[in-house]
Amino acid sequence: MDDKASTKKLGGWDNLAKKSQSGALSVDTSTQFELFRKQAKEKEEKRKQLKVEEERRRRLKEQEERERAKDQHSTSSQNSVDLEQQRQQELMRQREQERRRREAMTTGGDVTSQMDLMLNFEATF
Repeated sequence: MDDKASTKKLGGWDNLAKKSQSGALSVDTSTQFELFRKQAKEKEEKRKQLKVEEERRRRLKEQEERERAKDQHSTSSQNSVDLEQQRQQELMRQREQERRRREAMTTGGDVTSQMDLMLNFEATF
């Protein structure tokens, strides 16, 4: 019976060794799993931060584009206003020039009339 008892004891020791190894493995596995979860969480946080940063950059870029478009629109509007003012000034200048020309023509006719009037006056005396 000593052989059987020693065999049982070996089997018992063998089971004990397996239990200690599986306990170490389960601790190691749980540690690895926690490490994996921690890394996954950090990776997810990093991904979220990158997404937020990209969104912020996109909004900033859109705002800059809107401002640039607004500036270009106001510049083109200002240019069209300036061009319209130049046209109005040129039109007014032409009208004034035409008015002066007509006035000069009218005044010239008056001079002739005045000369005729003076000649008639002198002829009568």
